[in-house]
Amino acid sequence: ATALRAPGSVVVACSALKRSYRDQLRGNDGVEISFILLDVPRPVLVRRIEARTEHFMPPRLLDDQLATLERPGADESDVVLVLATGPLDAVTQAAAASLEVN
Repeated sequence: ATALRAPGSVVVACSALKRSYRDQLRGNDGVEISFILLDVPRPVLVRRIEARTEHFMPPRLLDDQLATLERPGADESDVVLVLATGPLDAVTQAAAASLEVN
């Protein structure tokens, strides 16, 4: 909470899979918050997870995570979807660009 009130910008990475989680983060009065949903088709996620070694999330948890995900509603204008199927640099640039226009 202290970092959110300091001058400048802060980037925080978290899953915030459910709207209620995003709503809790929105609850910091006077703090402007934007969310980026890295949108990736399931087959791409499966390939990426299976290619990882020594990672905390096993592939068997993917379907549960996707079932938990509540995609943003039309009234969540502070959520931007970024297609994240390309190279990391391209995804990062698209995410940064989405924040500049919001």
